[in-house]
Amino acid sequence: MKNIPFLLLFFTTIIAYTQEKKDLLKSFQNNQKSDLESFKLVGYEEEGNESYYRYELPDKDHFSITFKEGEVVYLEINNISKEATSASLFDFNFQQTKLIDIHEKFNSVGFIYENRNKTKMNNQFVTFTCYKIKDSGLIISFVTQIDLVKLQSIESKNELLENLKLSTVIVAKESYLDIVWGKEKIYPNSKTYEIGL
Repeated sequence: MKNIPFLLLFFTTIIAYTQEKKDLLKSFQNNQKSDLESFKLVGYEEEGNESYYRYELPDKDHFSITFKEGEVVYLEINNISKEATSASLFDFNFQQTKLIDIHEKFNSVGFIYENRNKTKMNNQFVTFTCYKIKDSGLIISFVTQIDLVKLQSIESKNELLENLKLSTVIVAKESYLDIVWGKEKIYPNSKTYEIGL
């Protein structure tokens, strides 16, 4: 297990996860591989100077972490179970918090990576709403989605914002996302694209 620098310490500090998720993050933070034995490793890949670990948590959500040259560059909590569980971040809940709730929380619609704009995957219409975290070099992205069949009945933008529900939270280095998602970003008319934590 590699040493875990600032990004994971930041993620551990700002997000009040369930105890199981806290224990998992502390295991990485403290470099204690033995503490991970209660979590199910469901994915591992290594390519070039990058390595990727994905764990199934007791609530069936997935936690993934990507290293590049031994440094944490990408973290994700994915509500793979599709059950309404707590994201424990800003009082958001997976499958319940709506995109409009996220906009209202930050008084901003955030920004979008151009090649992550209005994506379709696994029979879902998916949006990636991003904010820069002040003075950190980090991006937090809230992924929301709606079933493509249900999308056909949506008649207005406001109705869409009410029906897109939180499914994933990502924290990553902006420099890394600029490589894997591309540097091109869409900045809608909004007061700010940064949030403080």
